[in-house]
Formats: sequence, C-alpha cells, structure tokens
Amino acid sequence: MDIPVFSINDVLLLFSMVQCLLMGTLLLLVNNIAWTKRCFLALFLLAMGADFADTLIYWSESVKSHVFTDSVFPFFILKLSGFIVAPALYFYVKSILFSDFVVTRKTLLHFAPAALFLVLLPVYLYSRDTAFFINARSNYEYLFHDWPFHGYLAAKHMSFIAYGACASWLLLTYHRYLEQGYSSIHDANPFGLRFLVLGFWGIWLAYFSSYLAHLLFESVFFANLLGLWANYLNVLFINSLVVYGLAKSMAFKGVEEYDPSQDSTGRQPANGQGTSEQEQENSLAPLLDQVMRQHKFYLDPELTLDQFARALGYPRRLVSHTINHQYHKNFFEFVNDYRMREACDILRDPAGEDAMLEVMEKSGFNSKSTFNRCFKRATGITPREFRERYKDEQ
Repeated sequence: MDIPVFSINDVLLLFSMVQCLLMGTLLLLVNNIAWTKRCFLALFLLAMGADFADTLIYWSESVKSHVFTDSVFPFFILKLSGFIVAPALYFYVKSILFSDFVVTRKTLLHFAPAALFLVLLPVYLYSRDTAFFINARSNYEYLFHDWPFHGYLAAKHMSFIAYGACASWLLLTYHRYLEQGYSSIHDANPFGLRFLVLGFWGIWLAYFSSYLAHLLFESVFFANLLGLWANYLNVLFINSLVVYGLAKSMAFKGVEEYDPSQDSTGRQPANGQGTSEQEQENSLAPLLDQVMRQHKFYLDPELTLDQFARALGYPRRLVSHTINHQYHKNFFEFVNDYRMREACDILRDPAGEDAMLEVMEKSGFNSKSTFNRCFKRATGITPREFRERYKDEQ
C-alpha cells in the first residue's frame, strides 16, 4: 500500500483545517460565553475549516489519489462553506459590538444562499456525465470554465464583498452607538474585530486576484501562484486570530445597537401614550442636571449611562431619550460638558499651578485627546491658552 506524501502546503492546510474544526467544535460545547457570540464564531471557524478541506482534497494529489479515488461528492459539498463564511463573520462582529443583538428569522435568511446551494447541488451533479467529472477532477481549467461552477465563484465573491463591507461599516459607525452609553471611549477599541475584518479583506483580495488572473488574463501560472499565497495568508490569519484576536474580541463589551437619537416615537406619538413620555422627559431634564452637579458623577472617568440611570432610579432608555431630546446631545457629550466646566474652574484658580495632565484627571477626563478636543470645541482655544488668557485678564 502506497503511503501518501504531503507537501509543506498540504501540511499547513491540514493543520489549519484541524485547528479550525477543533476550535469551532469547542466553542459549541462551552457555556461561559454568550450563545450568539460563540455560535457565529464557531460557524465561521467550521466554515473556514471546510474551506481548508476543500482546497486540500482538490489540490493535494496525495489526498486526491489515496482518499478520494472514486467519489466526486466531497469535491462539491464543501463548496457550501463559501456561502457561510461571510455572513457568519458579519453576525459575529455584530454580536460582539452590540450586546442587545438577538437571532431572528431575518438573521437566518442571510444563510438562504447556503440552503439554495444544497438544493441545487444534486441537480448540478446529475446534469453532468462521468467524463465531465474525470476531466474536472484533474483539470481545474475544465472546471473553471463550466458556467454553473463559474456562477458559484462569482456569487461567492459577491457574498464576501457584501458582508465584508457590512462588517466594516459596523466598525466604522460603532462609536456613534458607543457615545450613547459611555462617557469615556478611549479604551473601547475593538482591535480584535478590526484585525478579523482586515484579515478577511486581505484573504479575499488574494483569492479574488487569483480569480481575476484566471478570468481576464487566462494566466494559469499567475493564478495558481496567487492562490498559493492566499492559502499561506489564510493559514497565518487563522493562527493569529486564535492566538490573539479571539481573546481580545471575546473580552470586548458591546453596547446597545438601539440609537435613541434616531428614534422619534417619543416625539410624535400615534396613540397618545407618548404625551406622558414627553412629560416624563420634561420633568426629568432638570433632575439630570441637578443630580449630576450635586453628586459630581462626571468626575468618574468610567461613568456609563447604566450607572447614571441606576443612580437616578429611572430606566436607562428614558434617561437616554431625555438627554437626546432635551439637551440635544448624546451621553458622551452630556457628561464631558460638565467635565469641561470643571476644568475651566480649575484653570481659573489664580493659585492653581496644576499641570495639564492633573487638570485633566481632576475634571474626570482620562484621555488627553478627548480633553483637548472637548475643551477646544467649547471654548475655541486649548486649555493652556485658556489659562494664560485668564491670567492676562486678571
């Protein structure tokens, strides 16, 4: 019996495949991580593992000749992963960023292309004769120019572009939601997720370049070379993700996706109930200012909307609505305005010789960039210029 000989490329693909499958399975078994987070990450890793397996059994002659000698089914069923990886990535990013994300029927519709693939696959297999599979198995050019397979590749790349763009948009607009619930955002940087999405784009670009080289220039050598480098990049990405990215992103605390500044139900009610909500906002608005000044909650650099709402004894959403509608600010701006006034009082003190870093900390800021930005937005000058100008006026 011949012993299969694996190349370095085969070994790397095999290692990454096993790694993805093990990690994905373990995530489904653990229960100390929120279900939505581990479910979509597990789905992403399992799909990546299937993609590695798909590449391995087609391009590795050892695997092809020793394991899959007659059956053609494994060469096609694993293509299913092409419609799972991208939406799984998107919903994993969304479940990490937004703590109120829940899976609905609408969510499951995003995986409809995968279900459609399973329905159409038997039709495709039965529509091709034995000669086609013999040629397609040994000659990728033959398979590449088969129009249903070519349509699959195009649909796969379109899926990657669409969901990659959506995931990127979530990360780009995340701070808008963050500022609704946090008074300090310098530590809330979802680096692990940024790494995940950028890595996803890098891998897609490498595979897409290989696809274009094949399609437009008919350069088999260049396409295969790009595909090989894409495999190496994929292996590096998965290992980096497991070592660093997962730990960072799993520990990340999300915010509510609900954005009160975009909600108008409390302003123009349809059933009359909004009138009482409007009255609640009107009566709560002065209380917010009174409590904030009296207890100086703004001096806590880690103050959140949840903490402030609990101290007031009012629902979080009502407090957020009131800040948005009555003060026309988000929570981040609302709290930092008080901090800025505190900083101005410190800087006006004739006997005050505190360094700017101390002024920043005493007024509740814990980010120098946020301190300078808020101060200049409110006064038009920097804190240092404010102190010097006030001394000159004295």
